[in-house]
Amino acid sequence: MKDTDAIKFAVLPFSSGVEAFSNAPIPCEHHHDTLNTLRSQLKEAVSVLTADDRAGLMATYGSASEGHVADVENRLFFNISEGMCRPSAHHQLCFKLLSCAETTDLLHQRDCADYSHYYHYEITDCRDLFEAREPLIAWRDIPFFRLRGDHKPYEYWRTMQAHRSHFHISSSASLPHTGCFGLAIHINSPEDALMNLATPLKSMLDGIICAFHQMPPTAPDELAVLAQRLGCSADIIANNPFAVLGEQRYYRLAGNRLIADPQDHRCTRASVTISYGMPAWSIRGALVPLP
Repeated sequence: MKDTDAIKFAVLPFSSGVEAFSNAPIPCEHHHDTLNTLRSQLKEAVSVLTADDRAGLMATYGSASEGHVADVENRLFFNISEGMCRPSAHHQLCFKLLSCAETTDLLHQRDCADYSHYYHYEITDCRDLFEAREPLIAWRDIPFFRLRGDHKPYEYWRTMQAHRSHFHISSSASLPHTGCFGLAIHINSPEDALMNLATPLKSMLDGIICAFHQMPPTAPDELAVLAQRLGCSADIIANNPFAVLGEQRYYRLAGNRLIADPQDHRCTRASVTISYGMPAWSIRGALVPLP
């Protein structure tokens, strides 16, 4: 256990995984020595986890702070190290966010009430993460590019938008859905070489979530610039019949930068799986409403 500048943490490996407790979250910045130590110890512990083709890495994050908003994939992977998942996320990579009440109960049960943040990584078969929930929207196999870590969210968004005919909205869905949701994604790869599913995760999730938002009314000149930068027609941006997640300015310009800004904090659960040796790259999946 470390205790410096009032920040405490504990990293506890076990046979099939590791969990960590802290009273501050790990940020993307590397400015605090104690949190850097926590990051390093957690990265090292996750890096030694391995999974065969019947299992993968299940990651869980929770905060006991009421009203705490977190992009779960950032907390669990991007802010620590995507590379740490390389030995364990070749076939399955899943994550979920615990509610404030669930986290508080867990910390009390573990006699860890002095902490407010919880990280858990475990090797398991996590394909049944959604327990047969009916999706709001699903899409059949969409032809995709070769997945790499350097693809931008708009490339995923643009490919999804080019295949709207592959989407199917549930007839019983109450739309727009304004609560939390989960994503179940399956990738087909024509290659035999194993890939780390954490590498494309952030951009892939952002791009796919953007595909289910509706851009709010936007000035024609701004819309024209966005369309040029995104490589599509202005109508594709302005009119989305599959915007099950409601209105959001999901792309914006900051100088010369194109910023993806989906409501990914509402994605509190995700499952990504992959099949190798398939005829071509493709992605299918579903967006599932959660309580």
